[in-house]
Amino acid sequence: MSLNEMLAQIERAFAERTRSEERLRTFLADASHELRTPLASIRGYAELFRLGVASRPADGERAMERIEAEATRMGAGREPVAAGSSGGTAGGSAGRGRFE
Repeated sequence: MSLNEMLAQIERAFAERTRSEERLRTFLADASHELRTPLASIRGYAELFRLGVASRPADGERAMERIEAEATRMGAGREPVAAGSSGGTAGGSAGRGRFE
């Protein structure tokens, strides 16, 4: 193998590494974005419950149902995150829409 071939191979390896790092950054940004909404909802309903705004039992039950629904929504998003962290597709919008 000539020196030029070895240098070309090294260049290709660095280019692939850069592409892989970019896919990972995109995946992590997407995952972070998708988790913000359910976390904000859970915090909001928990705060309402804690502050006593939900004074009627039905209101408290509704707040707990919403907290549970948002937690379930976050749990459903765990599979795409786990797949991405274990070598699955970490491309830009691969996981979008699964949290809705």
